[in-house]
Amino acid sequence: MSAKVKAEDIFNLPEDDNDSDASGYDSDEQQSSQLKSKKKTTTPSSKSSSKKKNAVIFGLDQNESDDDNDYSSQDEDDGQDELQEQAASTTDSRFQLDDDKEDDSKNARVRGAKKQKKVKPLTPEALEKFQAAREKTGIVYLSRIPPFMKPVKLRHLLGKFGELGRVYLAPEDAKVAARRKKYGGNKKQNFTEGWVEFLDKSVAKQVAKTLNATIIGGNKNSYYHDDMWNIKYLSKFKWDHLTERIAYENASRAQRLQTEINQAKRENKFIMTNIEKSKMIKNMEEKKAAKRKASEGEGASSGMTSESSDGKIRRAFKQRRLDGKTGSAGSVTAAEGSVPVVAAAEGAAKPRTPKVKAPQVPKVNKMAPKAKKEAASTGAVQIGIEYKKDVDFPKWYQQVVTRSEMLEYYDVSGCYILRPWSYNIWQEIQRWFDSEIQELGVENSYFPMFVPAKNLEKEKDHVEGFAAEVAWVTKAGSTDLEEPLAVRPTSETVMYPYYAKWVRSHRDLPLRLNQWCNVVRWEFKNPQPFLRTREFLWQEGHTAFATKAEADAEVYQILDLYRQVYEDLLAVPVIKGIKSEKEKFAGGLYTTTLEGYIPTTGRGIQAATSHCLGQNFAKMFNISFEDPQGPLPSGEARPPLHAWQNSWGLTTRSLGVMIMVHGDDKGLVLPPRVASVQVVIIPCGLNAKTSEEDKTAVEERVAQIAKDLKKAGIRSKVDDRSTYSVGYKFNHWELRGVPVRLEVGPKDVKNNQALAARRDNGEKSTVEQASLVKDVRELLDTIQSDMFKRAKEIRDANVIFVEDWKDFVPALDNRQFCMIPWCEEVACEEEIKEKSARTGVAAAEAQDEKAPSMGAKSLCIPLEQPQDRPIIAGETKCTSCGKDAKRWALFGRSY
Repeated sequence: MSAKVKAEDIFNLPEDDNDSDASGYDSDEQQSSQLKSKKKTTTPSSKSSSKKKNAVIFGLDQNESDDDNDYSSQDEDDGQDELQEQAASTTDSRFQLDDDKEDDSKNARVRGAKKQKKVKPLTPEALEKFQAAREKTGIVYLSRIPPFMKPVKLRHLLGKFGELGRVYLAPEDAKVAARRKKYGGNKKQNFTEGWVEFLDKSVAKQVAKTLNATIIGGNKNSYYHDDMWNIKYLSKFKWDHLTERIAYENASRAQRLQTEINQAKRENKFIMTNIEKSKMIKNMEEKKAAKRKASEGEGASSGMTSESSDGKIRRAFKQRRLDGKTGSAGSVTAAEGSVPVVAAAEGAAKPRTPKVKAPQVPKVNKMAPKAKKEAASTGAVQIGIEYKKDVDFPKWYQQVVTRSEMLEYYDVSGCYILRPWSYNIWQEIQRWFDSEIQELGVENSYFPMFVPAKNLEKEKDHVEGFAAEVAWVTKAGSTDLEEPLAVRPTSETVMYPYYAKWVRSHRDLPLRLNQWCNVVRWEFKNPQPFLRTREFLWQEGHTAFATKAEADAEVYQILDLYRQVYEDLLAVPVIKGIKSEKEKFAGGLYTTTLEGYIPTTGRGIQAATSHCLGQNFAKMFNISFEDPQGPLPSGEARPPLHAWQNSWGLTTRSLGVMIMVHGDDKGLVLPPRVASVQVVIIPCGLNAKTSEEDKTAVEERVAQIAKDLKKAGIRSKVDDRSTYSVGYKFNHWELRGVPVRLEVGPKDVKNNQALAARRDNGEKSTVEQASLVKDVRELLDTIQSDMFKRAKEIRDANVIFVEDWKDFVPALDNRQFCMIPWCEEVACEEEIKEKSARTGVAAAEAQDEKAPSMGAKSLCIPLEQPQDRPIIAGETKCTSCGKDAKRWALFGRSY
């Protein structure tokens, strides 16, 4: 291989730095001494030596004969300098190139210019040879470089074992080096990690295997004698990968810097705007004060009247003008309509036209234009809820979840940041549910999030249910993966291959595992926070049993736990039921579900599901065990039995359901059992006139109340921020939905009491200090109970029985659920959805979150069938198709 061909690989190198002390590559002066001994055994001509020297620098084979190169050393130097300049524009300035110094490069260019000899173009054959040689190289990684070891020394030590190519050492952080030198440390250059290229990968493997964790040795007086090698062979790693990493670090650093600069600009603009605004306000106040002072002085000297410069007598007190406005003669000029006393008397004789009241225009539920303009100019953030829940529900919901600090929108559509206020609620749910399932014998585990494509393809029915929503990973850096990896939409196909490995006997069953994790479903519909997101948190349980009876029992056990999460923790009423054949989990035997009701939109929402998978997945992934009955009487072995499996899950959608059901026009309303702050304590009635004794007494009382509540296990917080008014604090905590607010003022301290305000209905009551903890606990329980009762009453009032189709669509348009006798056929369900959409009140509108005409679907077949309305075989007919009905089913529009 020619030296020119190998030199092409210089495009993958970091840029050159002529400072040998800071260089991560060997410098020319350091290598020159290394090459002296080699020069003695080669042709003594300077031309030959130059070629050998460059071969070492660029990691080339030193044993190549000069006859292989049909171009001069000057041309080679010139070509290499050209390549280095191109490489320097694409790599990090921190990385130093193993090359000649600048002076030598200049001399080489001069010599090359004199000869005026063209370099031969790179041929396909030469390129093929180069690629083949590149594939033979191997790279070792040094995780630690001994102090003060330079690239030339490292090349000297490792070059004994085989022919080397390129050597790169990463210099230590400049700040660290400066700090060490500042405090009297060694001033030599240090390096943190390094990469060394061997031209033979087998040599690289052997060197890493032999030298790792061994003493460097050598001269006893050297820095490195007692140090150890930390070296590893990097399989399939090429020099290109190193330069890719360098480029990525550069881009990341530049992006972070740009972000910081933009943030600083925004902050500076905001500060300067506020400074200008404060100056303007101050000037206006000074002018008003001056006018007021001047007006008072004139009034005191002239009484009721004053004489202006034109000799006319004007009133000095406020008077009502003929246009119905008030003004001051001292502040209104004649041109603006000030009236002399005589003229006013004449005008008084005229009959005044009665002012007709303009018809009242209903208030528009939007921010005033002036407020919007001011907010935009000052960068102020609106913290209140501007939209009414009953008027514009989508915008109300969006403002509530963001301004109550539940979540923040992320740069990727459909992905959201869960802030502590919402994540704490999820943790409360997690703690309760985790303790319950552990009592049932379920254990927690964690499986990877990537699913091989071959695993998904095993279960076609299952894949079809998620095919459009599966996100795929197809590349690692710039390299295509051999097999695409799916990001789990659910974990059946991740976990079950290993269930098959772990289950061998009936004694290995039941196998009951749960994991708390995230999943990705690339929704193409309109994403909504908590309800329909592309990534969400959940728990998913996957269990295997020897018999169907065990599996069935667990399905309903878990479903009841989910019911308790919603009704006992979140105070949201739900309906337990079974999904229809069309709506059941893809690949499962049957699906049980909890269905919630959102009163404002009249829609249903799937709250949680518990699936019986039957033996479908067990047969697909061969989760089988030996028959415990033993061999047949004939002595033949019985065929293996397949496990019965379940899967069940609860997601962060539960938080969205809670917000929609309980929230009001002021913001969140949190159930006490999941609220991260159950009681907020606010000192009140403190102002400039309040004595220090009263302030101290209030502070001490507030601290004592917080201590008592914490000791009783009640989550409380004291808001004693002095920079905010009491009214602001009230609104702030109402927006965030804290169940109880305790107000403590000087009078409350003297009377040994506090004022408690409920968030759910706004009622206030006095609690005595002696029984405060007991009273607050009872108040929290009452709020929890009242919230559930109120939501259940609204839900029950909106579930109606419909046996005639003509009443079906009007009920949907009236935001109600329809309980109908149903034949349970898939074709009938599809017909119901089509007919209810076509005959809806606004059928022409798009089926988005506001469209009332979207088709109805079967929400569930309730487990508790109406006892007073039994289905009579042969008599009760399906509301839609007229066939014999089997059971009552719940239909409605849904999210």
